[in-house]
Amino acid sequence: MPNLKDIKRRIGSVKNTQKITRAMKLVSAAKLRRAQEAISAARPYAIKIGEVVSVLASAVDHNSHELLRETETVEKALVLVITSDRGLCGPFNGGLLRTVETFLHERKDELGEIAVEVVGRKGVAYFGNRKHTVAGKHPELMLKGVDFASARKLVESLSASFVEGEYDRVYVAYNEFKSAIQINQRIEQVLPVAAVELEGDEALGDFIFEPDKDVLLSALLPKYVETQIFRAMLDSVASEQGSRMTAMD
Repeated sequence: MPNLKDIKRRIGSVKNTQKITRAMKLVSAAKLRRAQEAISAARPYAIKIGEVVSVLASAVDHNSHELLRETETVEKALVLVITSDRGLCGPFNGGLLRTVETFLHERKDELGEIAVEVVGRKGVAYFGNRKHTVAGKHPELMLKGVDFASARKLVESLSASFVEGEYDRVYVAYNEFKSAIQINQRIEQVLPVAAVELEGDEALGDFIFEPDKDVLLSALLPKYVETQIFRAMLDSVASEQGSRMTAMD
């Protein structure tokens, strides 16, 4: 049976832990507010450029644009997994990594050999202990915040691998921010860029493009992919802070 000294020590330990978790909650709340503002500003642009690119892509020859080109069979694919650099954020990393594992298992027959490229120390540590092929590691890429230059550099590497034929499909896996208590695990295809089929009044036959559709699409495609990865990174940061704030509470 514990004596009085042990009980007092335990009480002191619990109070110290409460102080730490309360401080971490307040810090996460402040960071969440800024992260939420950033993703709220970026999301409408990402959605709209996606709509424009999809519509344009439906009106051109896919073989004339490297980022639209699809292979007859998919033999190799890459999944970019965006995790956190720090822990103590509840199910943020675990939920996403389980979703990725399910994706790798269920789609291996369709996609052939699937490699992963990992952002964040938690993901790097996780896949370092697994038998999956790790094509790239980016620990601490977002530790000091997300910037568009980092997203662009990442996309340049992914696009080059796709264009050179190293991969037939490229996906991004991330936590989509909904609220401080709700995040959704998402895995989306980013390459090749998907087109929508337009019919009837939606067709682009009556439109005149200046410059022409191909030139316009060549300029927009890289920006579109950069924007999608940048949005995924912003979503991930907001989701991480929301999950940590909830966990510390």
